[in-house]
Amino acid sequence: TAHLPSLRSTDVVHVAGDASTVGAVEVLAATTGARCHPILIDAGI
Repeated sequence: TAHLPSLRSTDVVHVAGDASTVGAVEVLAATTGARCHPILIDAGI
């Protein structure tokens, strides 16, 4: 999340990663009203 720019409500975020990464980005997107499209990656692959 340290590499994300400031989000706006008009932004669309695509995030892929483990549950903690995806969850953190989803929270950041939700706080600004940005749309978020998550893809969970199983760490065991």
